[in-house]
Amino acid sequence: MSGALAELRRRLPKAKPCAEAVAWLEAGDYPTLQAAWTACSRADWMEWLASALGLLTATAWRAYEEATATTCQKIIPVLPPESIVLDGVTP
Repeated sequence: MSGALAELRRRLPKAKPCAEAVAWLEAGDYPTLQAAWTACSRADWMEWLASALGLLTATAWRAYEEATATTCQKIIPVLPPESIVLDGVTP
């Protein structure tokens, strides 16, 4: 078991990270959660961890939502319409 996975289980004993995230932590052999966080490219996993650790205060959550919205506003206009799927429906 990687150090990051052991730290996750120690800090959040009741948390249930998805199997894919656990496999990624084990395969990467990250010594700490900080090392795994730095290497992670999955925003959904990072959001889950920040929330599970209680780091997403109302102010932090608002800043996160604003940053996500700003990024989407920059990306979506350059995507071809057929690549955008909302709730399983292509516009």
